[in-house]
Amino acid sequence: MKPDRSFVFLAAVAFAAAAGCHVYVDEPPKSPQTAAAPQHAPTAAPAPAPAPAKPEKVIPLKLHEPGPSGGTTPAPVVACLDTGASTTGDCAALPAPSGCTPGAPTPLLRCNAYRAYFQPKVAAAAVACLTALSGTQICDSTQTSGCAKTALARSCTDPSVAQLCQIAATPCKTTATDCASVISGLNDPGKQMVAQCIAQGCSAGLSGCIDGLPSQTSISLKH
Repeated sequence: MKPDRSFVFLAAVAFAAAAGCHVYVDEPPKSPQTAAAPQHAPTAAPAPAPAPAKPEKVIPLKLHEPGPSGGTTPAPVVACLDTGASTTGDCAALPAPSGCTPGAPTPLLRCNAYRAYFQPKVAAAAVACLTALSGTQICDSTQTSGCAKTALARSCTDPSVAQLCQIAATPCKTTATDCASVISGLNDPGKQMVAQCIAQGCSAGLSGCIDGLPSQTSISLKH
């Protein structure tokens, strides 16, 4: 009678267990040293830190300079040229003319006209402008007339010219404000000369009346 294989196997297992031995049925267990390390997903590399924002440079705008008391300094106020006395300047200080048109009023004649018909402070401003020109510029009627107009525009408003400016509005094609800014800088003889120009039609406008003053000076000099 052949022994049962399963019985023999179980007996062997029991014997081995009693002897303190281990019985391996399929394959020996892996030792801790040889056991494979648990598989872990690869750790992703940390994302680079964002670059710090570049600070913006702020430039403050200084609209007004601070004043002594912490406020703002107002723009300087230019005073108008009143009718007070003043040294009107010397026309002999004009530059030597170069290339003047024959027959036109000479620079010296224009300078003398401004001295004769402008208020003293206005005349001083006009003469100072003329003496600052070059020899070629002083022969240019646009330049010399510009000196006269700029000086007259700085004169203080004279209320007494209001009636004359009302008369001048239509023939001279001007406004009361523009008329006053021109005539206020004239002295009494100058106002009379311009009034005659207005009565004659003012065909060239108030500027033409001012430009005609040197001719009146020429007539006076001849007499």
